[in-house]
Amino acid sequence: MEQDPTLAPASTPEPASSIPRQVRLIRAVFVAAVLLLAGTAVLAYYSTAQNAQNAGWVDHTYEVIITTNQVFSELRGATATARGYALTADPSLKDRYQEYSAAIPARIDVLDTLVGDNPEQRGRVASLRSLAGQVLQGLAQTIAARDGHALVDRALVPPVLDTHRQMDDVVTLTRQMAATEADLLAERRSRASEGRHLTIGAIVVGNVIS
Repeated sequence: MEQDPTLAPASTPEPASSIPRQVRLIRAVFVAAVLLLAGTAVLAYYSTAQNAQNAGWVDHTYEVIITTNQVFSELRGATATARGYALTADPSLKDRYQEYSAAIPARIDVLDTLVGDNPEQRGRVASLRSLAGQVLQGLAQTIAARDGHALVDRALVPPVLDTHRQMDDVVTLTRQMAATEADLLAERRSRASEGRHLTIGAIVVGNVIS
């Protein structure tokens, strides 16, 4: 006997809303992951750029310190060779003095450019320029006195004493400049270190997400 199709047991339909809900959930998770990955990429890019800037400032600070030391070293060299020439009349010492004295103004110009972003340091460079000019003037007088065949007499003593006092002021000033730059260096190295850690963290998060 053929069964009436109208009497066949009805199958239980799957809830209509279950599949769309799963799709929406998957899509939401995917979108969230993409957004998080994009945010991590932006953070990594920003951190890398900031790291480069911080590293640049660290290098800049080292350059200021080195140039400051070079100015002091050249002033000390000019002083030593001028006094040596005054005592010995050795022409090679006079040549060395002239090399030192010629290099100093240009070196101070470089230093002034380097600290252009720091008004306090620029003021010190201006003072250093003035002191260097006084030292060089005194040394020129020492050289001139020796060329006039003066030995340790009244013609040599005043400029030698003056340059000695002025060099003491140069020492104090360059130490102040170096101390300021050392503080800036510590601060900038700390920022650079923090930036590197942030970049590494962003890269790790990005790798986990991807």
